[in-house]
Amino acid sequence: MGTRAPKALLLLLLLRLLPPRGASAGSLQSPGLSECFQVNGADYRGHQNRTGPRGAGRPCLYWDQTQQHSYSSASDPQGRWGLGAHNFCRELAGLDNGGGRDGVHFCRPHTEPDPATPSVPGYLGCFVDSGAPPALSGPSGTSTKLTVQVCLRFCRMKGYQGNWTAPQGVIYSPDFPDEYGPDRNCSWVLAPPGAALELAFRLFELADPRDRLELRDATSGSLLRAFDGARPPPPGPLRLRAAALRLTFRSDARGHAQGFALTFQGLQDADADPAPLEGSTQTPAAPLDGANVSCSPGPGAPEASMGAQVFSTVTAVSVLLLLVLSLLRLLRGRCALWGGA
Repeated sequence: MGTRAPKALLLLLLLRLLPPRGASAGSLQSPGLSECFQVNGADYRGHQNRTGPRGAGRPCLYWDQTQQHSYSSASDPQGRWGLGAHNFCRELAGLDNGGGRDGVHFCRPHTEPDPATPSVPGYLGCFVDSGAPPALSGPSGTSTKLTVQVCLRFCRMKGYQGNWTAPQGVIYSPDFPDEYGPDRNCSWVLAPPGAALELAFRLFELADPRDRLELRDATSGSLLRAFDGARPPPPGPLRLRAAALRLTFRSDARGHAQGFALTFQGLQDADADPAPLEGSTQTPAAPLDGANVSCSPGPGAPEASMGAQVFSTVTAVSVLLLLVLSLLRLLRGRCALWGGA
């Protein structure tokens, strides 16, 4: 399959142009290259669609041959998600000239960033889910297999654990590009260099007014902006005069929708809107340390369920061992009494 790094997949999904159930705002323009985020994926298609250089080799796997998941052109033949009926990869430093696997052929990503194109990630690609996808030899925090699901997991992790002190970056809602779930409570602290920040909402769809995104000055705690399912962000860039910004997203017990995706960058000048909302309250400012993002899963989230299952299993085993030890001690004591009788 054409190796497009995870960015495409995530952002392609984002582009489910289904009728919104809540408010939506923002244009679907490409925010430029980043490791895991393209809103529409159109500029991520690349130009390489064969396993050899300069048109040599065999055709790469088409996206619509990824049949185990809906993240392919088979589910969106019009290409609205940015995939379309194509088999193009991102620019690559290494290609598979050896014939492929299971009758299909892959474009293989290089395992280190290409010095000629440092903005292009070099250690992730997305391959067909079945069969034996190639192992991941570059740095990663996910898995050794370059499948679509691995790419999505990697980018979801980046959404919660990124470096928000970078000059620019992206933020997206929990479980993106899937819908966010109920009872989510997430926060991010953005502190890029500069005296102000500029945000651009590429996608915004919340289920109802009880699902809310707040923007606060991370130093003073002043509420600068608040958006929800009935009050989406205004079109165009939003500039805020704050050296650091805290974003907090909360969903209610019933909330689930596509969510949001935004880009941010630091501005050197302070030509931005400094005024907090009228009547807004201040909350104590949290220290700006390295742990600048947190996201608590809802009660039904897989992470929470898995943790609860592990804890319950360990607890049950511990109790069983204690009972067995107590029984052995009791039997040993009775044997000693019988032996001395």
